[in-house]
Amino acid sequence: QNHARIAGAGAVPADIAALAERVQHIIAQVYAEEAPERLQSDGIDIHLGELTFIDAHHAELSHAQRDGRAEEEHAFSAGAKLERAARDEAAKRKSKTVSFQACIVCTGSEPLVPSSSALPGLDSVAYHTNETIFSISRPL
Repeated sequence: QNHARIAGAGAVPADIAALAERVQHIIAQVYAEEAPERLQSDGIDIHLGELTFIDAHHAELSHAQRDGRAEEEHAFSAGAKLERAARDEAAKRKSKTVSFQACIVCTGSEPLVPSSSALPGLDSVAYHTNETIFSISRPL
């Protein structure tokens, strides 16, 4: 049987699958309130890219665009880094000034998994990041 340890209470039964389902439900609820489409329906403009503030009400927005969507770029090799640098240079030429009364900068996140030289043995074990931990449906 699955058990969780709670400080001062010892082992208590835990339904890991039910907990995982609950977490996914809460994530979906939060996303529904913060989804880009929802924010846009409330009159909030959403811009993806790199932002440089000019003053309190203006910023320069630049980013490489493909099919009207911002590119997600991950550089894993020297070649990819050079290619990304070339795209970044092109993106600088594709910039625009945006005006606003208030600006919210959402930076997002992605996990930084250390290299095996920085954390020996990591490549030989299963591990979770902030992107995978909430998909657990069985005890670890």
